[in-house]
Amino acid sequence: MFSAEKGFVLTISVLMIVLFAFLFSQAFSQSSFRQDAVFSQASSLEKSAFLADNVSFEAAGFLGTRVFSESDSSNSIIHISDSFSRPLRSKLAELKDFAENDFAKANNASVSLDVSGLSDGTAELYFENLAEYDFSYEEPERVDFYSIQPSAEFSRIDLNIQSAGALSDVNAWQWNPEGDLELNLYYKDSAVTVKTSGRLDSSVENLYVFNYAAGSLRVSVGSFGGKENALRIEKDSGVDDLIPFSLSAFYPLQESLEYYYNGEASVEQLSSQKTSRLVPLALEK
Repeated sequence: MFSAEKGFVLTISVLMIVLFAFLFSQAFSQSSFRQDAVFSQASSLEKSAFLADNVSFEAAGFLGTRVFSESDSSNSIIHISDSFSRPLRSKLAELKDFAENDFAKANNASVSLDVSGLSDGTAELYFENLAEYDFSYEEPERVDFYSIQPSAEFSRIDLNIQSAGALSDVNAWQWNPEGDLELNLYYKDSAVTVKTSGRLDSSVENLYVFNYAAGSLRVSVGSFGGKENALRIEKDSGVDDLIPFSLSAFYPLQESLEYYYNGEASVEQLSSQKTSRLVPLALEK
């Protein structure tokens, strides 16, 4: 026979089960809400990062320099590919205006592209704690590549220069068998090929001049202009406009090597913000 006490216990048990189910449902709902919020925030951050990287990539395309670094058993090697001349470098201010206005509006985001250090006539590319690569794209066009750490200087340079012009003659530097710097120079134009290798004294300026009818292309290696362990490539305005070139610099082995331009892109979207350094385009090896 069903007693009052048993009925009371059963009623309490049912209420406890219902209450437990309600509390579990609430906890699960709140947990799901928190997970959705986390996923939404992560998605927003991921999109901000994507947009910032996209702006950085476009800026790197305007600058044009390509970089690849690697290491062997005893050296860290920087490979750089560039050319005279890249007229888009002077258009960075227009890219900034587009990124911060049209591009930002199309993506419902706030965009800041800082290229003030790159649109002033010189584009600086930093190899952290090791070297600097400066491209002056005003006349005369000039590239300076030099060490910034006396304890980490390049011991070898491989330089490859291509020209569509016609070389008339050269003023070559003098090799020094006792020199501390190894250099391999390869030059090719429409009529002439120059391939020469040797050692140079890096404590002085070593100048190699390629002469054309309308001017010259000059290569300096060593110490000059207040810089030590430096390479400079400079051309007159009358010389062929393109002149692609590449260089490889051999340094003492580094634990890590980061490189980036003197500029950055920042994107804010849906309360998430991502700032990216402007990094050069990758050089395929």
